Amino acid sequence: MELRKAQEASQRQRDAMASEAEIRNVLAASLMNEPYADTLRHDNSNRHIPYNFKGFSLEQRQAILDEQARQITEKRAHVEREREEEREYDRQQEEIRKETVKLQRKVEARRVEERTELLGVQKQQAAEKDARYVLLCFSCGCVY
Repeated sequence: MELRKAQEASQRQRDAMASEAEIRNVLAASLMNEPYADTLRHDNSNRHIPYNFKGFSLEQRQAILDEQARQITEKRAHVEREREEEREYDRQQEEIRKETVKLQRKVEARRVEERTELLGVQKQQAAEKDARYVLLCFSCGCVY
């Protein structure tokens, strides 16, 4: 019985060692780890094997993030420039509108002044006409 227990313990120990070795082999296998070097072509290390692409290197990822950050900063600056241009355009348009209103008011005041002047001239002409008719009728003796 003792011998049997010793054999079972020995078998369990061998199984545990075999399991540990298998785990170490699996963890070290390139299939499970998918190393970056396996994704590159052998004839051109700057190109990836299309069906074996595992992602970008840390440097490539950082370059992408840096480029994205630059683009975001550039976009914000562009948007701010556009806003500033819009504000300047709006300011100019408001100034033009105010000047137009002033000009329209001056034109309208001038029209009123001209109408008043014309009305005065027409009244004067009517008075002169009436005076001529009165003189004409007085001289010919007709009743006006």
